[in-house]
Amino acid sequence: MLKLPYIAVRELVFSLWRRVRFGPVDPAWSWRTSTVRDVLAALTDEVIAVPPWLIPFVNRFVASGTPMSLGRVVRVGKADLDGVYAEVLTRPEADLTTVLFLHGGAYVVGSPKFVRQITSWLTWSLRARTFAITYRLAPRHRFPAALDDSLTAYRWLLDHGVDPRTIVIMGDSAGGGLTVATLVAARDEGLPMPAAAVCLSPWTDLTATGGTMETNVATDYLPAGKIPHAVAMVVGDADPTDPRVSVINADLTGLPPLQVFAGGNEVLLDSITAFVDKARSADVEVDFVVEPHMYHDWLTVLPGGVASMLTVERIADFVQAKVDRTVVRRQRGPRVVDA
Repeated sequence: MLKLPYIAVRELVFSLWRRVRFGPVDPAWSWRTSTVRDVLAALTDEVIAVPPWLIPFVNRFVASGTPMSLGRVVRVGKADLDGVYAEVLTRPEADLTTVLFLHGGAYVVGSPKFVRQITSWLTWSLRARTFAITYRLAPRHRFPAALDDSLTAYRWLLDHGVDPRTIVIMGDSAGGGLTVATLVAARDEGLPMPAAAVCLSPWTDLTATGGTMETNVATDYLPAGKIPHAVAMVVGDADPTDPRVSVINADLTGLPPLQVFAGGNEVLLDSITAFVDKARSADVEVDFVVEPHMYHDWLTVLPGGVASMLTVERIADFVQAKVDRTVVRRQRGPRVVDA
C-alpha cells in the first residue's frame, strides 16, 4: 500500500522519458494519454496482486485520489435502496430521466465516489437523475453479491414509481458486465425492461478469451496475465463461466437496446466484440462504438479528453432517442436526502 504513491511517481518519470526517447506506443496518443496508460499499468499490476485482506485499504487509497468535478452545478444526495446505498446526482432543470450507474473496478475496488467525475458529467449532459450504487465487493462479498445488489436497486426504482421507460442502466468495466447481468436477471424475474442500457468497456467474459488479450497488452493498462487472480477473488469456488457473471454465456433474448463501447487498444476488445455479435444474433439492438486509439475504460481514466467528450455526446444522443420523453415530463421521481 505504501508503495503505490512511489510507484505512480516513478512510472510517471519513466513514461515521460520513454516518450521522449522512443515516441508513443500509439502514434495518435497525446502525452497525457501515454502517461496515464503507463502509470495505470504499473498501479494496476501492483494492486491486482495484493493479498485479499489488503483490498479494503487499496479501495480507500483509490477513492481518496479521485478528482471531483461539476460540484457547483450537480447536486449530490444519498438514498437507501432497500439496503443498497446510492449517491444520487441531479442537476437544475433535470427532466427526471433516471440512470442507474454501476461502477467498475473488477468487482473488487471502486465506489460511487470513484466515478463521480463521470456520473456528474453524464448527469449534466443527460439532464438526468443518476443513482450510483455501492454494491458489495469481493473478496469479502463474492459473486453473486454484486448482482443481488444491482437487482435490488432496480426493483427499488420500479417500486418507487419510476417508469421503466425512463430508466437507463449504465456501467463501466465490471459495471458494464454487471449492467447486462442485471438486465438478464430482471427479465428472468419478470420485471419490465428499462428503456436502454449503456456498457463502457464491459467485462463480459471472466475467462479472458480472445486474441487481443495478447496483441493489445502494450497498448492497455490491464495486466492480462493477472486477470485470473482477480477472477478467483470474485467468484471463489463458483464457475467463472456462469452466465450471471460471464454474460457472454447468457441468453440475451428480450434485452432492451444496448450501446456498447470498446477501445481499439484494449485487451478486452475481442471478448466485447464477441458479446456484441451474440447480442445481435439474439435480435437485440446494439449500437457498437469502437474508439480506435483508446484503451480500457477511457471515459473514467481520461475524463475531459477528446475521445471522452465524444463518448458522452454519443451516450446523450442514444439516451435521448431511447427514453420515452412524454413519460419523463410527467412522472415524479423518488425523494432523496442531501449528502
